[in-house]
Amino acid sequence: MHREPDGAIRVDESKCIGCWTCILACQFGAIKRGDNHVALKCDLCPGLEVPACVAACPNDALVLAEDLDADAEILPEVRKAQ
Repeated sequence: MHREPDGAIRVDESKCIGCWTCILACQFGAIKRGDNHVALKCDLCPGLEVPACVAACPNDALVLAEDLDADAEILPEVRKAQ
């Protein structure tokens, strides 16, 4: 895995051997086993302004947040709703 200049973390499928250590190490549960026996994770839909899952969510439950801004912007809103 490597970080792209746009901040997205991508899987290099040519180097993945299917050991699944990345799945165990990911604290967010964002990495899954792909059908082709390599790691699979969200690629933030390159080429789209907003990832498809965020755009399609009918309840606006998904939000695309930049780096650490997520804590500053999203958490206060979640706390208010509780």
